[in-house]
Amino acid sequence: MNEIDALIDSSVLLAYKSGDPFAKTLMFKAIDKDILLGLTTFSLFNIWSRSDFDRKSEIGFISLIEYLTVIEIDFESAINSANILRNANEPIEESKSVFEFDTIEQYFIQHLQNKLSKKLITNSPEKYNILTTDFTDIEHFLKAN
Repeated sequence: MNEIDALIDSSVLLAYKSGDPFAKTLMFKAIDKDILLGLTTFSLFNIWSRSDFDRKSEIGFISLIEYLTVIEIDFESAINSANILRNANEPIEESKSVFEFDTIEQYFIQHLQNKLSKKLITNSPEKYNILTTDFTDIEHFLKAN
């Protein structure tokens, strides 16, 4: 897992799917093994749970994921991510019938950054402003590497 150069979140894969040129360049670099990218199983859950996800999307993402390092959410990750969430004073309310998967994804990524000391590449940097996440957008990451 420490072999990765950076983490990506679901927004990068969604940007790739929508044809974003920077996301496509980043993914092509991953396919060519110029950069090693990791993503969490929760990020995959976040993508697969979308209402616009279909069989064509599944086939495309499965092909692409072969070139990424998928980081399993294990017991330690679940507990530590939940601790970060709780300590951020944003507990999940029992009354909510729909969880904000993007919000929960942030805390898994924060835990992995604490554990791995890797930069996060995101297409939604505004999601991470409240955390201590070391992040950059796709364009700036590509320019720096």
